[in-house]
Amino acid sequence: MSNNNAQHLLEQVSVISNKYKDIAKITGENFNIFQILDMSTSEVSLHSKLIAELLNPYGTHDQGALFLKLFIDECGLTDFLLDAELGQTNVAIEVGIGKIDEIYESGGRIDIILKFNNGKIILIENKIYAEDQHNQLVRYKQAYPNAKIVYLNLWGDNEEIEKVGGLNKLEFIWISYKDNVTSWLTKSLKEIYNKPNIVYILEHYLITVKTLTNQNTNSNMNKEIINSILQSDGNISAAFEISNVLYEIKKQIAQKLIDQIQTPIFRALSKEFELKLIDDNASGKQEDWAGYKLFIETIPFNLFIYFSNDYDNLLVGLKAENLDKQEDDSLNKTINSKITVNSSNKTRKYGYAWMQEVEFIYNQIDPNSIFEIHNEISVTRLYDLFNNVLSSVKS
Repeated sequence: MSNNNAQHLLEQVSVISNKYKDIAKITGENFNIFQILDMSTSEVSLHSKLIAELLNPYGTHDQGALFLKLFIDECGLTDFLLDAELGQTNVAIEVGIGKIDEIYESGGRIDIILKFNNGKIILIENKIYAEDQHNQLVRYKQAYPNAKIVYLNLWGDNEEIEKVGGLNKLEFIWISYKDNVTSWLTKSLKEIYNKPNIVYILEHYLITVKTLTNQNTNSNMNKEIINSILQSDGNISAAFEISNVLYEIKKQIAQKLIDQIQTPIFRALSKEFELKLIDDNASGKQEDWAGYKLFIETIPFNLFIYFSNDYDNLLVGLKAENLDKQEDDSLNKTINSKITVNSSNKTRKYGYAWMQEVEFIYNQIDPNSIFEIHNEISVTRLYDLFNNVLSSVKS
């Protein structure tokens, strides 16, 4: 492949990209209330609350069981509720089912529960980026043996996975934001076209869901870029060569961000907190992760930075090193109020509290985040984040 082919392809892509940026400006697509408020990936603060409110026949939307019926149809559960009066359904979120026991067979918190007047129950487990907790769905089944469990995540069924949360896939219904929630919202909008306030909210939410699942304007842009690439052998060859270096670009950017955190950001934070690198064999600093030890009012904490999915996502976690200290109620409440706790196969007692996008800036590594990291705009933004979280814990 010649450099001319690559340059020509990049120029074509740039023209297409700029065209769709102009379209977004004209349509106002970039103005989204949920994204402005940094809520677009918040499972609890946005998705569970809004979905539950829509499903609630007594909700402030005043549309009765309209949204609930459409959702049940989308899940294929119509037969399950043949004898139920949907308008009398009780909806609750974040429902506790007891403390998680030592063998992970009972306890936990269910995202959304639908209780129908005929005694039947639907449990909804809502996932955006959080990983599945150990035996999570098993514990829900233990609490409600006869309930239907709906497992909702961004992309839907993963054919390579046989069990989720300890349950076989035949034991629950797997739906996705990409297909089912998008379809549900689209059908709902057709039904309430003459209710402008509800339409406004649902349209913004639909755009949010499409953005999370790569179905917004960028999807149309991608189709046009693909068509442009397929126009010539030279473009196809250039596209493959460019894709081969994209991984290395992300890798270099990841290393640069870790360096920024370790040097200018930690140097500034050291004025308020005692910080030092973890020095055990399992921690320290590698290409895609770094571990740090810091002290907040003499309490030792571990801060962990990890790039996952071939550098597409960045996770930052904080946990108290001393379990007795971490079990302190006031300290846990402070951490939990600032950081979403989602520890893979571990309870909060042992796992990290992960900063999600509500608080964290670079959950998704995309062109904008790469630009900011490369041009060191990230230093100020990350310092403000860390200082905010650590100061809150300290106080």
